[in-house]
Order: sequence, then C-alpha cells, then structure tokens
Amino acid sequence: NLLDNEGQGAVMSNRLPGCGRDRYGYNEWGELTTRRDQQLEWNAQGQLTRVISGNTETHYGYDALGRRTRKATYGRHTGHTARSRTDFVWEGFRLLQENVQQQGWRTYLYDAEQPYTPVASVTGRGESRQVWYYHTDVTGTPQEVTAADGTLVWAGYIRGFGENAADISNSGAYFHQPLRLPGQYFDDETGLHYNLFRYYAPECGRFVSQDPIGLVGGINLYQYGSNPLSWIDPWGLTGTYIFTDGTTYYIGKGPESRMYDSMDYRIGGRANAIQFAHMDFGDDKLGFMVEHRLMEKYNARYSPDFANSERISSPGKRLYDAADAKTQRKVNRLANKLDSKYRASKGC
Repeated sequence: NLLDNEGQGAVMSNRLPGCGRDRYGYNEWGELTTRRDQQLEWNAQGQLTRVISGNTETHYGYDALGRRTRKATYGRHTGHTARSRTDFVWEGFRLLQENVQQQGWRTYLYDAEQPYTPVASVTGRGESRQVWYYHTDVTGTPQEVTAADGTLVWAGYIRGFGENAADISNSGAYFHQPLRLPGQYFDDETGLHYNLFRYYAPECGRFVSQDPIGLVGGINLYQYGSNPLSWIDPWGLTGTYIFTDGTTYYIGKGPESRMYDSMDYRIGGRANAIQFAHMDFGDDKLGFMVEHRLMEKYNARYSPDFANSERISSPGKRLYDAADAKTQRKVNRLANKLDSKYRASKGC
C-alpha cells in the first residue's frame, strides 16, 4: 500500500481510514462506502452497483460470471436518460470489446504469449476502420498509443501502482485509453480501476473491497502486490501455491505476493522456505480446484504438519465435485505439475 503517513499506526482489519487527503469509510463487509465526495453501494455478491458523486450517479451491471457488462452515468433527479453509457463484451475473463456511447465499438487485441498485454485496438468498420498500436512496459501496462502512420495519439505517465499522472496527446484531441495495469480498466467517473472481481484505488495501490477468497489468499485482504514490476494480478486474485520451512507446511490461493506474505506470517519470512512453488493456471476455477486437490493429497486440513485450518476447506472442492471427468483429469494433471515443481524446488 502507498501509505503517506509514517505515523499511521495499527489499522483494524487492514482498513485504511484514508489515503492522502481522501477519507475512507467501510461497511460491515469491509467494502469501501465513502471516498472523496463519492458514496459507493454494493450488492450481496460484493459487486459495486452504484456510485453517487455530486449531481451524478453511475450504475454498474454484471453477468452471471461476475464480469461487468455495462456502466451508465445519470444526472441525479433528472430522469432515466443516461449521460453516458458503455457496454462490454468479454473473451473469457479478458475484455474483448467495448461500446462507448457516441464513440462506437472498440475491439482489443492482445499479445499471444502475455494474454493481458494489449498490442492494438480497432475502431470503425470498412473504409473508416482504424488500428491503434499500444506500446507497453515490461508488465504490459500501456505507456503510449500510436496511429498506423506512427503519430502519437496518447501517452501516459503511469506510476508503479497504476496511477496515471498525466494524459498527453500530440494532436491535442481526446483519445479514449482506459487500460492501466494488466487486467485493469480506468473508470473516469470514479477514478477507480475495474479489476474483474474487485475495484482498485491507484492512489494508494490497493483494492477497495476484501479478497473474495478470504484469508485463503493471505492476511492482507486488500493488497494488490508489493512489487508491481514483477507481480501482476489481472483478476484481483490469481494463482495457487505451496511452501514449507521443513517444519510448517502450507497450501494457499493467491498471487505470488500473497505467497510471500503468507511465508512472513507462517514461517517468519521467505528466507526460511526450503521448498516452495507457485503457478498461475490462467483460470480462477482451475486454481481453486488445484488447491483442493493438493490439500486432499497432503491431507492438509488435518495433518499436524500443515498450517491450513481444519475449519476451512478450499472453495475448489465443490467445483471439482461438480466438474466432468475431462476437467477433473486436467485438474489432477495440473496439481501434479505444481507438486512436482514444489518437490524440485530448493527455497527462495
């Protein structure tokens, strides 16, 4: 987290009371409800549904898989005509297209080997079609966009934790470029980044609601990653891991940063790990099921050697039990792959 106050002190449940000049408020579920002049409302699934800010309010809609499919901003007390609306189309858990009111459709193309790194976007149809090329840093975060003739149409100064300090255009014309850290979409009506399963506040480098997988992902339920140059989290939660210091063993779910936090908490730091492994399977459900199979393999919930709680089972158990035989075979194969990587490892 990007804390600006060295005397901040202890914070209950990692709920920051504010960041910079912004004051924060939370509901009983740990979801941010007040920020700047904004009031945030959430549904029972932990999804942001409405933000009220001054004389406007923005509504958000989601599909059955939890992906955001639309957002619309209205003037308060002025009827039901949207001032602006954007509809979204997804390819799995990756943004494929958006239709921005009065701007039309935009299709995003990504790197074949880095699935959340944009390489181009396409607007218009037929003779009016235009291709825009993205220039990214090592993490896949856009830094510049150029037209087909090489003209710079957008440049950002995106800091390490995703905050954009400047929008620059040689032509002086506005260019719609909402992509930020991998998997994140900038909402100009709030200043937050939509991160699929959660929303992210770039000014303080953390999510504004708790990790939906709870403490299984680590002890800081709001953390993005301690080093965004080497760790990315395009879904807001990702990866499965296992580690040991020779005495205590643990299996968990979350990005690499969560694994290292878990090492700090359970074995006194990563330097004490004599074996560890982390893998991202590119599908959150697969990750949960792999975690479940590893926990079953090692009897992690009941073994005195494991720090996993007997009271908490992996959410992957229900998914695995409901999966078809082909999916179960794939999960078992991936679990064995992660276990082999773990057994072959030699510490941090």
